[in-house]
Amino acid sequence: MDIQKTDYFFTISTRVTRHSDFPEMLVLRVTANDEENFEKHSATLKALVIYIGEEGFPNEDSFHLFDVESHHTMEAYHIIQNNKQKIRDVLGIGEDGPYSDPEAFLVIEKIDVDEECRGLGLALRLMKEAKNVFGYWPNTMSILKAYPTNPDPFDKSKDPTLGDIRSLADYYMSDENLSFKEIDPENELGWLVALGAEPYYLCEDGEELYFR
Repeated sequence: MDIQKTDYFFTISTRVTRHSDFPEMLVLRVTANDEENFEKHSATLKALVIYIGEEGFPNEDSFHLFDVESHHTMEAYHIIQNNKQKIRDVLGIGEDGPYSDPEAFLVIEKIDVDEECRGLGLALRLMKEAKNVFGYWPNTMSILKAYPTNPDPFDKSKDPTLGDIRSLADYYMSDENLSFKEIDPENELGWLVALGAEPYYLCEDGEELYFR
């Protein structure tokens, strides 16, 4: 199937649930489907919206909110903890920036795009859906690790190389609407952060609709 020569029409849907143990956390599952051409989800994204409050960056008291879901979200907690000032610097927040520390965190845990559908920008589209609907400006910080999926996790020879991670991070950062920035390209390769954004379907004047 030549995806470059065929028109596809994906239905984007988001399922939102409140975490069963922690009401301050939402679990998002965003999917893209084209039932006419594909028999299964074309792409899926899972993310958490974790509300911390005016205390700002998460501390030891909020560690459990990141630890309860997966190793990846726990890793995101440690990345934030170990790079607070770097994050402030790249995003322009904190004492020297125009914005205060975030009160909530949109942790994009996992993105899977079916091999048949790669090259169509679906990963970016699903991230826009999560970030622009739930990443409230400017009080929410989005964070993710650009890490290509190994199709065979038991075969370590197929794990992504540093070049693969670099390429995917650059791809994610290329989207102006997502506005992701890299925390530290040398020491934290692939970890990207962004402040919330106005809905991507609004023009700069905030009145007229447009589509990307």
